[in-house]
Amino acid sequence: MEPLVESEPFVKHMGLFYEMIEPISGLGYKISHSMDLGLNYKIPYYSDRQYHVLGADISLHAGMFQWLEIITPFLSASIHIEVNGAKIVPSLRLLYDIATYTDACASFDIASSGLEIVVTGSIDYKDCNVGAFGSIYELLMYSLKSPSTLGSALDCEKRSFWFDKKPIYRVALDNIVKEWWSTTVLKETCLFNKEQV
Repeated sequence: MEPLVESEPFVKHMGLFYEMIEPISGLGYKISHSMDLGLNYKIPYYSDRQYHVLGADISLHAGMFQWLEIITPFLSASIHIEVNGAKIVPSLRLLYDIATYTDACASFDIASSGLEIVVTGSIDYKDCNVGAFGSIYELLMYSLKSPSTLGSALDCEKRSFWFDKKPIYRVALDNIVKEWWSTTVLKETCLFNKEQV
């Protein structure tokens, strides 16, 4: 898993947004449709082989975004549809050898895509110190209209899980013409060691 810092878009999307939440039950939904021109960045930090890796990914994009979110007091699920007219992502990686503390490496790639449709999902739920069971327990007490006897002892907090690395569905022109859509500007180059496999 890659810890990362992710920015908000510098250019906010404009579009149609609608939200309806029933105040007593907490049930509701959100619908959105937007068009976006923007620039985002990610700064992933992770371990790979004997290296600590610090990256910088910049995303320049133009496209349309739609999502539907179903909301309950304990669980929310979202479906996101992204239509990319054009997207360019320069990726820089800096690697530091933590086995010998002597070597530093770098690589730089540029990937782009266009005419792409991606469907992804996300789930938000109350994660408690007893795991997801705490959320199930609270939901059961809520449905029985009985107050939770454990109260704050469950120590619950909202947690989000995104499924964007493995989309539910994706179709794009780069599936047909792959060589058009990525290039390596700087192959992984190290100061002292030979390039790693």
